[in-house]
Amino acid sequence: MSGPPEQPTFEDAQNANPTTGTSQKNNIPHGYCQCGCGQKAPLAKQSANRFGHIKGAPVKYIAGHNARMQPIGDKSRLWKGGVTVNNEGRKMVYAPQHARANANKCVPNYFLVVERATGKPIPKTAVVHHVNGNTSDDSNSNLVVCESDAYHRLLHQRERALRACGNANWRKCQICGHYSPTDLLYMPPSGKSPIYHKQCKSESQKTGSARKKVNNEALEDFKANGISEEMSKQIITLVAKGLIRNVKIQY
Repeated sequence: MSGPPEQPTFEDAQNANPTTGTSQKNNIPHGYCQCGCGQKAPLAKQSANRFGHIKGAPVKYIAGHNARMQPIGDKSRLWKGGVTVNNEGRKMVYAPQHARANANKCVPNYFLVVERATGKPIPKTAVVHHVNGNTSDDSNSNLVVCESDAYHRLLHQRERALRACGNANWRKCQICGHYSPTDLLYMPPSGKSPIYHKQCKSESQKTGSARKKVNNEALEDFKANGISEEMSKQIITLVAKGLIRNVKIQY
């Protein structure tokens, strides 16, 4: 007595005819996911007329793979003009052929607005700046093309200075937080080190030295009274941060 016939392989689909046991649409053998991924479909745990499942028989699709068979883009039943808004409030437009299209085949709308106005693509290193700070306002008058991300950051820096002190050329001391003309500040040549008033830096160093001296004295006293160095440091840190009620360190 011969055993049950072997189940057809996915490769057999290449030569299969649209007969019983294969998909009429794409000639994929019964028992394989009908999306065409080549993987075997799982067996239905229970019957479900809604999905065409029969308990113990292979289901039509692996979970989630049926979405691959749905039309996308302007052919999708969910198509709403191709314009969405991302989590940052920026308008995104479906443009799968655009060089800046993301994984969802969408492009920020402001790129398209600028390219329509200029009649040419924006360079890859360029960044679009929103003048009024509203990234959902993509009107022509609100967009400025920056040659690089560094120039874009410079624009934002000058905007912050203008709002804070009325002079876009002034810079902020990163110790005291006040804006001043650049000739009154230490301006590092690399542009990466902190910008500060020399007086602020001097006072900060003196304060830091004083705090270190007091903390070291407290550490020695804790250790002299039998508290481990690690525990002593934790106590000093908690007190210095004001996390212990009614206890303060006088610096």
